[in-house]
Amino acid sequence: MYSRWSRWWMLRMSPAHSCKTAGTRMWSSCQPTLSSSRTDKAQVARSEAAADSLQKLRPPSWPLTQGLRTVLAGWSVTRRVSPEELRRGAADPSGHASASEPLALLMVRILQKSLRDGEGGQSSDFVFDATRQYILNEYDHHYSRLITMYAHPLRPDPPLFSPRPCGLAMGCHTPLARREWDEIMARQAFDPYFSHWADIAARRVVAAHPDAKPIVVAAGITPSGVVHVGNFREVMTVDLVARALRDQGHSVRFIYSWDDFDVFRKVPADAPEPAMLEENLRRSVADVPDPYGLTDSYASHHIQEFESSLAPLGIAPEFIRQSKEYRAGRYADGIRKALEGTSSIQTVLNEFRTTPLPQGWLPLAGFCGACRRDEIDFVWDGEWGVELTCRDCQEKTGVDLRKGGDVKLPWRIDWPMRWSVEGVCFEPGGKDHSSAGGSYDTAKNIVGPIYGGSAPEYVAYDFVRLKGLGGKISSSVGGVTTVADCLRVYEPEMLRWIFASQRPNSEFQISFDLDVIKLYEDFDRAVATAHQPDDGSKKDKKRQIVRRTIELSSVLPGKIDPEDSPIRVPSFRPLSLILQIYDGDISRTLAHYESKGEVETDAERARFRLRAECVWNWIIDYAPEDFCYRIRETPSTENLDGEPREVLSRLVSILEASPDISEAELVPHLKTLCGGTSLKPQDFYPYAYDLLIARQKGPKLTTLLTTMGTERALPLLRAGLG
Repeated sequence: MYSRWSRWWMLRMSPAHSCKTAGTRMWSSCQPTLSSSRTDKAQVARSEAAADSLQKLRPPSWPLTQGLRTVLAGWSVTRRVSPEELRRGAADPSGHASASEPLALLMVRILQKSLRDGEGGQSSDFVFDATRQYILNEYDHHYSRLITMYAHPLRPDPPLFSPRPCGLAMGCHTPLARREWDEIMARQAFDPYFSHWADIAARRVVAAHPDAKPIVVAAGITPSGVVHVGNFREVMTVDLVARALRDQGHSVRFIYSWDDFDVFRKVPADAPEPAMLEENLRRSVADVPDPYGLTDSYASHHIQEFESSLAPLGIAPEFIRQSKEYRAGRYADGIRKALEGTSSIQTVLNEFRTTPLPQGWLPLAGFCGACRRDEIDFVWDGEWGVELTCRDCQEKTGVDLRKGGDVKLPWRIDWPMRWSVEGVCFEPGGKDHSSAGGSYDTAKNIVGPIYGGSAPEYVAYDFVRLKGLGGKISSSVGGVTTVADCLRVYEPEMLRWIFASQRPNSEFQISFDLDVIKLYEDFDRAVATAHQPDDGSKKDKKRQIVRRTIELSSVLPGKIDPEDSPIRVPSFRPLSLILQIYDGDISRTLAHYESKGEVETDAERARFRLRAECVWNWIIDYAPEDFCYRIRETPSTENLDGEPREVLSRLVSILEASPDISEAELVPHLKTLCGGTSLKPQDFYPYAYDLLIARQKGPKLTTLLTTMGTERALPLLRAGLG
């Protein structure tokens, strides 16, 4: 009844459909969801009234009804109009401000057309039927375009929805109206559906900051524990957008802030010297001694580990340590502006607090000059001087903000201050920062009034989890997986690809079990697809998005020429088997592949060694027991008898007669090996595997025998003959 696109459209508009559906990856899109954080009872009532009015048009079983209800109910809530006014606005949208928004305008025009068709007292059912038919007739030929232009998670949310990133879609706030964005996209002849999300975000950044040179993109974290692979998602998100911006010809400054002037609040579960760390709680992370005894501080230890792990991935931001910036007085102007705007800041923060901030509160934090702890009372002299009184040791200290010291801004004020100082144009934030009343909500309301700036383009990213572990990865819990841990198993390009092939708003898991094999197969397949020339078929669009993802996954920036062949590298699974035959000896394994002509150039040798190291690390650290095997070091002491012994004798004779036999030559021999006996080949194989690797099953027997070589295999097989 419906075309492929129309069925897909109806599925996507269904509220039951989640962007976390398995396998969606870059292709998933979720319609915007309404924010309920600031809606009062009257607004909720209007929303429900509008929804009820639209509900009468058609039973909700038809998915598009829900889509229309969502859009128009949201329009009703925000514009504070009744359902009747809503219907009148649909009949004559020219007088409605929201009609300037393309998403609302699209739906309004559809209803407008339907209402015209229904003139003369037609029923609401007829009106909705006409609407449905109009959608199918007028828009069926480019549903993909409509979906991406009006429901893409990285498109700006219109004013008729919450200006914050919505909970499920996790979209982006932007100062651009949809009409402006559509005009920009049209001028550039750019189709978001067939482009990577990083390219879309990059174009939004340029559109919002056309005069920024260079374009500043930012990330950051507090090094209060091991910086794990979940934290890496923020760095990777920014790096992908920075790469996209550079590919579009823009100069980019990528800064990474180490918030080491934050308070050390909790000792991680698996940290060394827990008693010493406990004594240093409530001091700045930069002032806590290194329990490992390797660097000048606890913060420096984690900073150095993380920075060194980024180099193999081709990520090289400009690192900024906030403890040094504050103590050098670089943020003096920013602190003073916050102090002068205390009342405005307090109003913003109280809007999201259950307990209002007390009278006399100042937007300051800091540390005692004597005991170094953070229980401080502040007095500001109205100029550049701040007096600190420690509530623990009663020490009083005076600080001149221009000269720096142990005074800083709390996080919710520090963030917008740094946006202004650094001129940040793009910065992502985690799910916790992106919620209603979260730090992004407050920061964007502070940056303008206090610092005369604007919030950067923003992408909210979801959690990264480790397969089999519940909850998000947390440094304080301990036992976390670092980027360096991942690089022991995943090649740098592949680790980048795992992140680049996921939208920021999608939660995903990093696996270290047998899924690793499947991921490597998927990655190799994606690389092969990226190097396939376009042929004018429907598959071209898939090739283009896969190609772009692989380009962004490369450690070295550059475009892929589809005419060039990728560097050859063995598949993970067969390589894991051959490596075990050679007991993890990469040089001997490489020689085996070279003898077969599968590795020839220096580039292929370098790539082979990199993959072989990752494969062997996975075998040693993570592979399940039934996947691992080792060649027997000493022959078995058990002899075979009966038909198994007879078949084994035949196999030994074949190998003795042809010591250099190839796998292709051995295959037909094994097929006829059991002839004249009641055994089938699969009945005999467990005996052979037991003699060779002390297991009942293993890799393909012909591969095992020819890779071992007769000099190594025959003594083990002869042991079964006595």
